Amino acid sequence: FECQLEGEYVNYFALGLRRCKSLKKYSGQLTAEIVQSLTTLPMLEKVHVWKNGGLAISREECMALRELLANANKLKHLDLSGAGLEDDGLKLLVEGLACSSSLTDGLLDLSNNDIGDTGLQALASSLASSGKVRELRLSRNNFGDKGLEA
Repeated sequence: FECQLEGEYVNYFALGLRRCKSLKKYSGQLTAEIVQSLTTLPMLEKVHVWKNGGLAISREECMALRELLANANKLKHLDLSGAGLEDDGLKLLVEGLACSSSLTDGLLDLSNNDIGDTGLQALASSLASSGKVRELRLSRNNFGDKGLEA
């Protein structure tokens, strides 16, 4: 079941999510409000979020994802495939990954995000120092040799 929420309905849904303290999996729309609600869920283990309409992710949404990574200690699987991260979004996300215990021995799917050399270098640097992620998916991105060398 897939549903696209807009306007005030996003806010209502986000408020409802905050009450689901035992929620372990979320698969749905990516908005800053929804991701901020996900950060309040202590049992959350698996998240798959996407952008509707192929839009690039906003800075506010990246900041919310960074907070999710920094605070969701049980998170083992984060699927951001097709979320429109690009290099700037990935750099913000990496900051949350560096200061958290989430995704330890977990999966990070960054496929199809238009990530280039700069973003991949930031990710490689973070993973080298933390060594947390067990599986990393990077297919269908735009990095070249410089990114691969990182």
